[in-house]
Amino acid sequence: MSPSAAIWRRSFVSRKKMEAVGQLAGGVAHDFNNLLIVIQVHAQLLVDDAGVDGPLRRDIDEILSATRRAADLTRQLLAFSRKQVLRSVVFDLNSVITGMEPMIRRLIDESIEIGTVCSTEPVIVSADQGQMELVLMNLVINARDAMPDGGRLVIETAHITIADKAGRSATIRTAPGDYAQLSVTDTGVGIPRDQIARVFEPFFTTKEIGKGTGLGLSTLYGIVKQSGGYVWVESEVGTGTTFTIHLPRAAPETRVPEQPASPSVRPRGCETILVAEDEGAVASLIERILQKQGYTVFIARNGKEALSLAQRVPGRIDMPSPTSSCPK
Repeated sequence: MSPSAAIWRRSFVSRKKMEAVGQLAGGVAHDFNNLLIVIQVHAQLLVDDAGVDGPLRRDIDEILSATRRAADLTRQLLAFSRKQVLRSVVFDLNSVITGMEPMIRRLIDESIEIGTVCSTEPVIVSADQGQMELVLMNLVINARDAMPDGGRLVIETAHITIADKAGRSATIRTAPGDYAQLSVTDTGVGIPRDQIARVFEPFFTTKEIGKGTGLGLSTLYGIVKQSGGYVWVESEVGTGTTFTIHLPRAAPETRVPEQPASPSVRPRGCETILVAEDEGAVASLIERILQKQGYTVFIARNGKEALSLAQRVPGRIDMPSPTSSCPK
């Protein structure tokens, strides 16, 4: 087998392995997240309803704090498995780097020189800006940790077009098209060749115990893939590492409508609502919250049961509206 064929085979096996791990992680994270929602909301209801204070309040606050940390982990796993809800907007990658540069400089040791090489033209993409900021921060922190004795960190953006046969080497699998390119390069310790194929696996880390969860790069991988992009790493031990991301370019004139601000007061209503939810504990929680706000609630376990129930419910099923007029 030729060297290029061997590299392609390792890359193919790695991608299949990542897909399998992603399906497992996504399924576990989804079910676990449902349990966390029930725990967190019930704890919050205890605070809201009972107005508890003293030692009991501190215990509840600890429960809420623990569920928030656990929820952060499940969000990272959902991002890796590409099941996280992303809020896409159109923005300029150059502006993100410029806006984050002061924070990046505070995170980086003075022994590390930072350079930014941004495209002279706006690099417009359609993605979740908050998640892309998380991607950049993960790469910067990894680069910092790879240069304990100092070095150089370079962040670059560029426009790139992948032709029909370009970009399809054994290591770079970007499909043909127009892309915004983001790359982060360090002059650190590098990654051993036998570990490169595993860097995006969840819980895999080369850092010391207690210095990394192994979820940073897996989260990055899921965000990029769910955004329709590609990411890969090139590294040499003792020389440094480059992470490169390709995101589909967006038209500058594209606009995403702004979301209306959430009301500060919970709406009350008198309408009838039909909820389809297959997780019993979550369904009961939704029913309790909606009934507390004045709604009449019917619960179905799935879509088929919801359709059957809708035909039997007396009167009509409404779409709740905080501006509706309910009889006093």
